[in-house]
Amino acid sequence: MAVLPSAALSWLVMMATGLMLGALTESWLGHLDSGHAGEYAVSFLLAMPVPFLLVVAMVFAPLALGLRAISSGGTSPWAFGGACVLTAPLAGLLLLAIGAAIWGPPATGGGFIKFIVPLLAIASGGMAFGVAFGRVASANRHNNVEELS
Repeated sequence: MAVLPSAALSWLVMMATGLMLGALTESWLGHLDSGHAGEYAVSFLLAMPVPFLLVVAMVFAPLALGLRAISSGGTSPWAFGGACVLTAPLAGLLLLAIGAAIWGPPATGGGFIKFIVPLLAIASGGMAFGVAFGRVASANRHNNVEELS
């Protein structure tokens, strides 16, 4: 099952990238005065695990499974990664829609640069998911072909 290890890797990449880029952006905007970086890190670590899991479950996994089902078996892991990166804006819109439905429209304090950070985190997680999934799926397919011969 290629989805679970790929999902775990993707989630870790999104969490690490999102935390790092988010802290840098908030600092650049002047929102992280002395003593507030720890609060930001804690709030990020509490707020983002579930949305990033939703991205993997609702966007990346179905896309990769569908691509594997229609591919001829020779699909490069980079093709899986590229497909997941291309869906990052869709995943971001999905998270915005869910968040807006629950909490109302997002605040744009700091401008739209705050939307770029999660998008980059989702895109990096998508690349990690796609490449990892493609490599495991490719290895599994080669093993199955060897067993049949």
